[in-house]
Amino acid sequence: MILRVIMVLALFGAAAPAVWREWRSERAWAALRASGVLRIGIDPSAQPLSFFMPDGWTGYEADMARALAADMGLASQAVLIGYDGRFDALQTGQIDVFISAATLEDGRPDFVWSESYLDMGTRLIAPVQENVRQAADLEHRRVAVARGSAADRSVRYWVRRVAGLERVAVEDDVRAIEELRAGRVAAVFVSAEAALRAGCPSRGSGENGAGERCVAISPTTYAVLMRAGEQRLLHEINAALRRLREGELPRRWQVRWFSPTSAP
Repeated sequence: MILRVIMVLALFGAAAPAVWREWRSERAWAALRASGVLRIGIDPSAQPLSFFMPDGWTGYEADMARALAADMGLASQAVLIGYDGRFDALQTGQIDVFISAATLEDGRPDFVWSESYLDMGTRLIAPVQENVRQAADLEHRRVAVARGSAADRSVRYWVRRVAGLERVAVEDDVRAIEELRAGRVAAVFVSAEAALRAGCPSRGSGENGAGERCVAISPTTYAVLMRAGEQRLLHEINAALRRLREGELPRRWQVRWFSPTSAP
């Protein structure tokens, strides 16, 4: 009998921290729901993602953040923080989440990141018929790239590793894509902005609707940053992001903010 009691107490003691964390997480979520407002830390310093216009905070991330809050049944409140102050603002409870080009970082056990909502890394674009699914498939082919860009550094890396890969340097991403669509090169390496303007998926690899395959070469994923203890909030945000991805809004934001005629 005593042994059974000891075993029960041991099991309870092992489970207690997890139960406590879940209780605190649910309590924080209930308080947030009761407030009716998601306080969003922002750094409005990067067009077209997050910046100010006379009518207030705007950009791709502004549209996404407002839609995210609305999907969870909350109003959104933008709180000007600045990128360097994101962790302190979360720790002190000044904000509930931070949405401004937040990338995953190692060695931050007090914080968690949601699923990605945008990839701002270098992309490879090639006609579907070229059957290019990774940089290693570019043997003995010509690739255009904007001279001196981050994409150019990536191409130079692959030139040393892929047999017969020929780099064609041009003045900018626009010209690189023109070379591709004129059939003078088999593929291009371009910035995320250029890839999004060309209709590439906002996240990862996939086709762009113009008969071209877009490949994420060096992913730079942006996600919603929050405190590690609020697992219920993390769950709700990830669920909301998935619902938004199933609809037309992300595509509309992409067209609005990354088309050649998008607002400044």
